[in-house]
Amino acid sequence: MTQAAPSVNAPPTERLLSVRLVALALGCGLLALACILLARLPGNLAPPWLANAAAVAAMLRWPDERRLAALPAVLAGIFAAYIATGAGAAPALALAVANTLEVALTLALVWRVGGRDPSRPRRVVAAIVIAGFITPTVTALPGALALSELSGDPFTRSAAIWWVGSVMGAAIILPTALTVSQSAIARWCRRRTAIEFAAHLAVTLAITVLALDHLTYPFIVVALPLILAAMRLNAFQTAILASSTVATVIVRMYLSASGIEATALPVQEHVAATLTTLPPFMVALLRDRLVASEARFRRVVDEAAIGTALIDLDGRWLRVNQAVAAMLGYRQQELVGRFFAEVAHPDDAGRELDFAPAILGGVGTNHRTERRFVTRSGRIFWATLSVSAVRDEQTGEPRWFIAQIEDIDERKRAEASLIESESRWQFALESAGQGVWDQDVPAGTTYYSPTWKAILGHLPEDLGDDNLVFQGLLHPHDRPRVMELVRQCIEGETDLLEAEFRMLHRDGHWVWIHDRGRVIARDDEGRALRMIGTHTDITQRKQAEDAFQALADRTQLAVQAAGVGIWEMDVATGLMTWDQRMHELYRTAPGNFGATRAAWAARLHPDDASRVQREFDQALAGTEAFDSEFRIIRSDAAVRFMRILGRVLRDRADQPLRIIGTHWDVTEQHRLTDALFEEKERLRITLYSIGDAVICTDADMRITFMNPIAEQLTGWAMSEADRQPLDEIFQIVDEQTGETVASPVEECLRHMRPYYLQDGAVLISRGGDRMNVQDSAAPVRTASGEIIGAVLVFQDITRAHALQKQLTHSALHDGLTGLPNRAAFELALQETRREMAGSDRQSTLCFLDLDRFKIVNDSAGHAAGDALLRLIGRTIRAMVRPGDVTARLGGDEFGILLRECAVDEAETIAERVIEAVKTLRFPWEGRIYDVGASIGLTEISDRSHSYEELLKEADVACYAAKAGGRNRVSVYAAGEGDADRYHRDIRVASGIRAAIEANRFRLYAQEIRDLRQGDPGTRHFEILLRLVDEHGELMGPAAFIPAAERYDLMGSIDRWVICAVLRTHRQALQDAPDITLAINLSANSLSDPLLWPFVLEEMRAAGIAPERLHFEITETAIINNFAIASRFVTAVRAAGARVVLDDFGSGLSSFSYLKQFEVDYLKIDGAFVRNLQTNVVDRRIVESINDVGHALGITTVAECVEDEATLEAIRLIGVDMAQGYFLGEPAPIESLFAEPPTAPGHPQAAG
Repeated sequence: MTQAAPSVNAPPTERLLSVRLVALALGCGLLALACILLARLPGNLAPPWLANAAAVAAMLRWPDERRLAALPAVLAGIFAAYIATGAGAAPALALAVANTLEVALTLALVWRVGGRDPSRPRRVVAAIVIAGFITPTVTALPGALALSELSGDPFTRSAAIWWVGSVMGAAIILPTALTVSQSAIARWCRRRTAIEFAAHLAVTLAITVLALDHLTYPFIVVALPLILAAMRLNAFQTAILASSTVATVIVRMYLSASGIEATALPVQEHVAATLTTLPPFMVALLRDRLVASEARFRRVVDEAAIGTALIDLDGRWLRVNQAVAAMLGYRQQELVGRFFAEVAHPDDAGRELDFAPAILGGVGTNHRTERRFVTRSGRIFWATLSVSAVRDEQTGEPRWFIAQIEDIDERKRAEASLIESESRWQFALESAGQGVWDQDVPAGTTYYSPTWKAILGHLPEDLGDDNLVFQGLLHPHDRPRVMELVRQCIEGETDLLEAEFRMLHRDGHWVWIHDRGRVIARDDEGRALRMIGTHTDITQRKQAEDAFQALADRTQLAVQAAGVGIWEMDVATGLMTWDQRMHELYRTAPGNFGATRAAWAARLHPDDASRVQREFDQALAGTEAFDSEFRIIRSDAAVRFMRILGRVLRDRADQPLRIIGTHWDVTEQHRLTDALFEEKERLRITLYSIGDAVICTDADMRITFMNPIAEQLTGWAMSEADRQPLDEIFQIVDEQTGETVASPVEECLRHMRPYYLQDGAVLISRGGDRMNVQDSAAPVRTASGEIIGAVLVFQDITRAHALQKQLTHSALHDGLTGLPNRAAFELALQETRREMAGSDRQSTLCFLDLDRFKIVNDSAGHAAGDALLRLIGRTIRAMVRPGDVTARLGGDEFGILLRECAVDEAETIAERVIEAVKTLRFPWEGRIYDVGASIGLTEISDRSHSYEELLKEADVACYAAKAGGRNRVSVYAAGEGDADRYHRDIRVASGIRAAIEANRFRLYAQEIRDLRQGDPGTRHFEILLRLVDEHGELMGPAAFIPAAERYDLMGSIDRWVICAVLRTHRQALQDAPDITLAINLSANSLSDPLLWPFVLEEMRAAGIAPERLHFEITETAIINNFAIASRFVTAVRAAGARVVLDDFGSGLSSFSYLKQFEVDYLKIDGAFVRNLQTNVVDRRIVESINDVGHALGITTVAECVEDEATLEAIRLIGVDMAQGYFLGEPAPIESLFAEPPTAPGHPQAAG
C-alpha cells in the first residue's frame, strides 16, 4: 500500500514530518554529492563521508516512532547523489543501500547502548564511537564491494576508503550536531565567550597547521591546545573546535596531495586526526555534566528555606546555608570548621553523632530526631534534625552527611504549656458533657475527646484524628457556612469561632451542635497554628424551637388568610355570627348590622337572591353542600362577587343545628376572566388580520392554530392541519444544499428560548411551490413556567431575497465589465492572506495598468473606451487560470489574484496577459486602435503584510514597469530594484507631508567666510535643512530631497523654510543685524507665480531688510526655466534682496548666461574646489570662473573648503568668500544667535 502525499489539509504534524523528510533527503544528497566530488580531486586521499553522520545526528533528535520512516529519505538522497555524478543505477543503489544500512545499524546500537536521553554524555559518546568505528567496520564489506565495482579500485583499498570516510565524517559532524542547543548557541554568542572561543580557535588552528608542516608526529602537539580548550570551553564549543581541527587536517592533506603515491592511502593520518580530537571533546562533555550537577546542588543548598548543612564524618561543619547561620546566630564562615558538638546542648554531650553508626553501617538511609541547640548568645532552642549520608557513586563509601535543621522551639514551648493546663480543665469539661476538640492546623490533625465522640454515638477508639473527619460529619447545608468561619479564624480575620450546626450521628440521625472555639497560637504571618474548642449537644433545645416555630407558622398563615371571612348561623334562631373580615367584606359595622339571615339576604344582588336562598335551603335540607358564587351590594353601593362555602352541623336525629362556613371576595377573579376572554378575542382577530403567517403548536409540536396567511403559504387549511405534526405541514429546506432544515419550533422547545431561522431557508408548500421565508419561534409558558407549546411566525421574503441577491452582486461587481470590483477583490485578497497564514504556500497579486488607453478614450470617445475595457476584461480572464480572480479596480486598472501560484509562474502568466493585450486590434468607426499593459507583481505568503500593503507593493511594481518602458512585468522585491526605490520615495514623500504638518523639519546654518581684507564684520550663513523622522532620528537632505523633487513637494518645503526663518527667528534676526542668511529655492518654487509676493509679505511682517536675505538658485534650475527664473531674479533684486547662483560649473554651463542673467554672488561648484591642489584642470576652471565673475562684478564663493591648504589656495586665486567644513560645520540655527562673531581670517574647528 502506497502512502498518499500529504495534502494541504493534512494535520500540522504530518506536514511537519513531510518537510523534515524532504529536508533530510536533500541534506543527505547534497552532502553525499559534495563528498563524491571531493573524492575526484587530484591526489590519493579518502574524503570524509558526511552524509551518514548528518543523517544519524538529525534522526537521533526525532521521536522514536518517526525514525523508521526517515530511512527511505536517506536512501533516496544518497542514491540521487550517485546518479547525479554519473554512476549507474545498480552501483548507485547498492552504495545507497549500504550507507542506509550503516545509518540504521548506528541508530539501533545507539538506542540500545546509549539510552534514549539525548542530554546524557553516555549517549553522545556512544553515538560517536558506534558511528565512527563500529558500524563502518560492519558495513565496509558491502560498501567496499559496491565501491570497487563503481571505481575499479581493489577491494582492500575500497574498504579502507569506506571506513576512513565514515570515521572522519563522524568526527566532523557528530560532536557538534549532538551538543548543539539554543542555550549553547546563546552562551556562544556572548561577547566574552565569543572572544575566548575565537582565541582558542585561532591558536588551535595555527598550531595544527604548523605541526602538520614541520613535525613528523604532529598530532601529539595538535592535541595539546584542544585539551586546554576543553578545560575552559563547554562541550559544544569544544566540538566546533575539534571539527575545525579535523577539517584543517583534511584541507592540508589535500593541498599536499601531489606528494602522495598513487598506491598509498594515508589511513593513519586520518585516524590519528580523528582520535586526537575525541578525548578533548569527551573531557569537555564530562566537565559540562559535573559543572551543571554541582551548580544545581549548590543552588539547592544555599536557597533552601530551612537550615541545611554539610558535615564531615568527624562531625565538623563543611558548609552551611544562611538559614543555619541565622538560626545559631553566627556568620556562615564562622561555623565552617567548627565541630557539631560546639553548638549542641550540654545535656546532649556525647550524643551529637549517635546517628552516624546506624547510617554508616547501612541500617538506615537517614535519621530524624529532635535536639536542643545553643545559639551564640546562649539561647537554647529546640530543632528537628534530619541527617542522611552522601556516598561515593563508585565505591559506595560515605563521604559526608547532609543535615537539615528546623526550628521547633515555639511549638515545643507551647506543647509544654498545654500539657500543664490540660489536666486542670479536662475534667471540668468532660464532667459538663462538653466534647473537646484540639486542632493542629499545619499538621492537618485534630484531637477529639471521648465525650466529643460520644455525643455522636461513637466509641473512644472510633474515628481518626484527621481534620476531614469533622468536615465529613457536617450536614451538607451547614458545611459551607461552618468551613468559612473556620477559614476566617485560620487566616486571622477573627480569633473566636461560635456556630450552631448539624452533625451526623452514628445511627444516621442529625445532632444539633453548639460549637465554641478559639485560636491560641499563630505564626509570624498571622495564620493559626492551633485552635481549641468545645461541642455541646443542643438537639433537644432545637427540637423545642422547631415545634414552637411550626406553631408560629400556622398562626402566621391564619393571619395571612384573613382575607377569608368566617361566619356561623344558628338554624333555630336564624342569628348569624360574623368575624371582623366578614364585616370588612360587606362594609358593615358590628353595631349596625342585624346579624340575621334576613339582614344578610338583604345584601344579595336582586338577580342572584332567589338562587342563593334556594341553594342555602337545599344545604340545610341535606341534599347538597352549600357552595355558591353570587353578587352583593355593599353599604357603599359597590357590587362585588362573593364565593361562599358552608358546612351543616347536625344532631343525632340528623337535624341541622348550625352552619359554619367561609366567605371571600372573588371580584378580581371575575374581572381577570372577563379580561382574558377579551384579550383572547382580540388576539384571534389580530392573528387573522396581520400579514405574517402564524402557526401555534402544543408541547408535542402538533398544530393547534393557523391563521389565513399560514394556510395560504403552506397550502393547508386549518381544518385539515388541526392536530397534525408540524413537520408534515411546515417543510423547510436549505436553499443551497436542498437538505431539510431543523424545525425552528423543535429548536426553541429544546433550548427553552426563542429561535430565529437563518437566512437561506426555503418553504415547500403542499402544492410544491418554493418560497424564501424568514421565521422565528418562541415557547409558550404558563404562569408557573411550564411549556405548553410554541408559536411560529414566518413571512414570504422571496421578492426581497431576490432583490438582496441582486444588490449583493451589484455591490461586488463592476457594472461595465461584469468583473468583480475593488471591494470584492479586496475581500478575496484578505481571504487568501488568511489561507497563507501558517503555511509555506505562495500566491501572487498582479496589478495591471493599461498603456495608451487615454488615447482611445480621448480620440474615439467614452463609448469606445467602455467597449475596449469590456474586451480587455474578457482577454485577461481568458489568459489566467480558472481558479484565479480577475477584477476591475477602477479606470483602466485591473487586479489579478493568482492563487497557489509562485512568483516565477506568475511572471509567465503575466507576460502571457501582456502579450494578449498587446496583440489586440480594437476596431472603432473605421480606425484600428491598440493598447498595451504594464503589470506589477508581489508575493502573498505567510510573511506578507496587510492587504493594503500588498496592493501598494503591486502598484509600486506596476509603476516601476511603466517607468522601465511599459509593456513589461516588474516584481516587487523589498530593498531591490526600481520598484523598491519608487516605494521608498513614496514612503519618504508621505513622510514629508506628515513632517510639514507636524513641524518636524529643523533649520541648520553653515558659515560663508568673507576672505577679503577690510570686511566691515557682516556674517554670512547658508540655511540648510534636516528632517526628524517618525523614530526621532535626524535625516540629511540627501535622504528626502530627491523624493520631494520627484513628487512636487519642494515648493511646500521652501515655503516652510521661509516661514520658519522669518517667523520663528524674527526676534533673533532683529537682534543680530550683522547676520545675512542665504535660503535655497528649488525649480518648483521658481515656477510658482505667488512665491515672490508671499516672500515680500513675510519680510514685511518680520521687519527684516531685504538686503539681509540671499536666495540661492542652482544653475540647472535657471537653464531649465530661464524665462521664469529671469523674471524672479529681476523681482528679487528690484526689492533689494540678493541672488546667488549655486553650484556653478556643474551643469555644463555657458558663461553667456551670466551676461543675460544678473546675479550678485556666484558659488563655484565644490567638485572643482575640492581637488584644485592636485588637479591642474580644476584649478584653471576655478581661476576662470573667478575671473569671469569679477569681470561681471559678481562676488565669488568657493564651496567645499575642507582643509587649510585649499583655503590658502583660493585666497591666492582671489576668490572673495569660502564655505566648507574647515571653516564651520552646519549647526542648528539657534546656535548661530548664541555664538559671538568669529574673527575674519581665523578658521574655526569643525564641530
